[in-house]
Formats: sequence, structure tokens, C-alpha cells
Amino acid sequence: MRWLRAALAPLAALAPLAAGAARADGSYVLPPVGAQLTYRLVTTSSIPDKSVNVTAGQIYTYAVTAVNGATLEASIKPVAMIFGCPQDNPPKGCAFAMRAPGSSRDGDLVTVPIPAEIGDALARQSSYKGRYFFNEDRKFPLPAEKNPADANDTEFSTEPFLVVTNSLVCDYEQVKDFLPLGKTAHLSMPCQSVVAQTGARSGGPQPHSTEEAVSVELSDDGAAHLSLPSGNWEVRKVALKLVPKDSVHPTTDAELDVAPALGVSVKSHSAINGLPSQISTVTDSELVAYKP
Repeated sequence: MRWLRAALAPLAALAPLAAGAARADGSYVLPPVGAQLTYRLVTTSSIPDKSVNVTAGQIYTYAVTAVNGATLEASIKPVAMIFGCPQDNPPKGCAFAMRAPGSSRDGDLVTVPIPAEIGDALARQSSYKGRYFFNEDRKFPLPAEKNPADANDTEFSTEPFLVVTNSLVCDYEQVKDFLPLGKTAHLSMPCQSVVAQTGARSGGPQPHSTEEAVSVELSDDGAAHLSLPSGNWEVRKVALKLVPKDSVHPTTDAELDVAPALGVSVKSHSAINGLPSQISTVTDSELVAYKP
């Protein structure tokens, strides 16, 4: 499953961003303590000149543990892994997915549920802090099979394949100028983006970290209505772009559908282009369940 895990490693940076709407009294709408928000995320990485496409994904639940003004804290529980497994030519790693208990196929995607006790163990190693529209800090343990050398062993491990940490360090007071949503057409602010991966198991990617200066560009794209598995939502569409100061690094373009009544992004689409390796990555996520 090494091909799959390599594709999943950067997903934490692309997960839905916390978002909300300011009330008239200046407070900020966010889900309450105890709320559970479950997202389904699928990413496809492509190498155009080699006609290679790798699809993978996750289902995971944020369990809100604290809310303070515009800041939300939560744990992250992995619920399922999603494998790209074309029936005519499935990659080697699909042997695990198709044998795993409870697995289900939808077209070329195979979803494998993670046992609750495994998800709980990994959640205890996770953390999340969101502020305004952004993942300020997110620590996510990537699930892995217990015995990667044996495709017939379909158990998951309580030890993550690796732990991915993302931080976006900004002067978040500037975001108030963009609220309530629709008040301002554009906002630009400088930030530092930090990505680190640690705790790699034997045979996996080596620990490393990167830090770069980026410009965060926000644009309001108007109102819309969405019907999702989690319900019907009135949303405000927000375009978000992360532009690196160093042109060697890729630019990220994202579209967020923010539900002001709930206070979070319920759907997102992002694309990373301009990597030195010419790999392009597209990620789609949506809120599939919400428990207040």
C-alpha cells in the first residue's frame, strides 16, 4: 500500500477549513462543544507525461472539545480509508482493500472501515485548532495496516503510518475585515505555512518538515444552496488561494462552501499545481454527517 500512503500523506493540508460567520454583536458562530462533523475526502494525483493517476481518500470525524470566540479545538478520528482500485487494473495495494472486512466498492473506489477501537486510539494522537477560515494547527495520524508485508492480513494498526502536522501562522485579526461573509470582496494577508511529518513506520517516508512564506488571498463569490448527505445548506462561496513567496513552490487554489448557520465549510475543492515534479493534485471533500 506504499503508493496509497504516499498519496495520502499531504492530505492534512487539504482538509476542510474551519469557517464561520460573525454575528451582529461581534461573536463568531462555530459548532458547540460535543458536536461531531464527519467529512469524506478524495484526492487524485496525476503525472501528465506518464499518464499516471493515483486516487485515495479518507473519512474522518472532528469531535469538538472546546470553542472560544473564533477558535475551535477538536480531535480527529479516522473512520475509513478510500482506495482507488480500477477493476481492470487494480494497483498492488488494492489486495488489502478488497479483502478487508466491511469493504465496499463504488465504481473505482473501495471504502474500508477502520475498527472503532483503532480509530479511537489514533484520535488520541490527533489534535485540531481552527480559527476563522483556517486550519491554524492540525495533527493527523495516518492509519496503516498492521502487517504491510502480508496482503492477506487485513488488520489495522494502532500505530500510525506517519503523523502529519500542518500550521498556518497569520495575524488572524485581519480576517475580521472579511466578515461577515459578503461584506468585503477581497482580502490579502501574509502568513507562514509549516508542514511536518513524523513517526514514520519502517519502510515509510522519512520524517521531514518545510516552512515557507505565503500570501493568503480570499475572495467572496456570493451565495448558493447545497444538498449534501449531511443535509441542505445555505452557503457562502469563498475562493481561497495560497501563493508562495518563492515561485519554486506550488500555488494552491481552493473553493469553500461555508454554511453560516453551522459555522463551517461543508464542501471544498482544491487544486495544487506547479510542483517541480509536474504532479498535480486535486482534492474534494464534503460534510457527510453532523451531530450537534
